[in-house]
Amino acid sequence: CFSFVRNADGSITLTIISTGTVSQLVDGESTRENITLTQIRTFTVANGQLLQIMSKKAAKMNGISALLDNIGVCASETVYFGDDNDDVEAIINCGLGIAVANGIESVKASADIITESNDNDGVAIILEKLLLGEI
Repeated sequence: CFSFVRNADGSITLTIISTGTVSQLVDGESTRENITLTQIRTFTVANGQLLQIMSKKAAKMNGISALLDNIGVCASETVYFGDDNDDVEAIINCGLGIAVANGIESVKASADIITESNDNDGVAIILEKLLLGEI
């Protein structure tokens, strides 16, 4: 299985999954990551263009939880914005989960609020409403 992606900067990323490890070739430079398939939490495809492979330890909610524990804030007191599969867990577990309009359907279905797309300043619109006490 492989994914071939043209990055925003014009470079090309090719991700190859073979024999239990993940290899990545970026514009001819090879790097090898020792991640076995049993350690991988999710495989997601964004808009049929990008294959995302994440370690079980690399969930966004894990990082959010660690940060919140460190500063003494509960997840229920936070706002989270997302648009893709790796955002669903945080959207569900944070106090206010917000999806952008151009997010995938599973994110929008999990969100408390769906805002404008990120191209139409959806995050800024919600932040302004929060600061004005409208939400």
